[in-house]
Amino acid sequence: MVNDYFSPLANSITLLHLWSLGIEEQFYILFPLLIMLCRRIRMRATILVIGTLCILSLAASQVMVGVNPSGAFYLLPFRAFELLVGCLIALPNVKPPRNVAVATVTASVGVGALVVPLFAFDAETSFPGLAALLPCLSSAMIVWAGEYGTNAVSRFLATGPVTYIGRISYSLYLVHWPLIGCNIRPGVVELPLHRATVPIQAFSAIATADIQSRGILDRFDYFLVWMDHRKRRIWPRSRPEGKQGPGLFSLRLQISL
Repeated sequence: MVNDYFSPLANSITLLHLWSLGIEEQFYILFPLLIMLCRRIRMRATILVIGTLCILSLAASQVMVGVNPSGAFYLLPFRAFELLVGCLIALPNVKPPRNVAVATVTASVGVGALVVPLFAFDAETSFPGLAALLPCLSSAMIVWAGEYGTNAVSRFLATGPVTYIGRISYSLYLVHWPLIGCNIRPGVVELPLHRATVPIQAFSAIATADIQSRGILDRFDYFLVWMDHRKRRIWPRSRPEGKQGPGLFSLRLQISL
């Protein structure tokens, strides 16, 4: 097991990046059960329970980074806080920003904080632990600010180039590491991984993801599943909170993520 993508061992694992899908599936199995339990106790306890688990997971992750970096990187208990942050802002008890000024400031701060890791983090940064909290909170701020409606950041995120990357993002996720891995695996393609090859790899990944995203299966999933969910009101606002089933509640949170 390796604890980062660019270690010598990681370079030889073409499908290394799929570990995150395993983390997500484990989470999606356990989270609805947690919501059902919280609903049986009290709806307002949900925030407290999820918040507590988020803090415990973050603390455990920070400790594990120094003890077992691979375990902290790949195992659900030490990455759960990253997903739970998204769950917290999706809870019905969490209200959207009061006005456009609050939304704009929050989103702007989120974008600024999201850029920090690009320059502040390097190969020596212990990750995940506390280092993973910054991008998670930054993303949560942007998403929460968008709950109010249109603001300066949301308008930028709605532009053509950004939404294009969003549309091919999952395909891009699937193909990015195999393309990089093929460039650095001995005996496959003898191209050194250095800055000069990054633009080529990025272009190849985007082009491949674009082709994949235009495929029949991807179009079926996007239009008949994702777009269908967006058009439906999965959780009617007129329905009292106390009448919502736990399965429907957990489904809304998962789709919100």
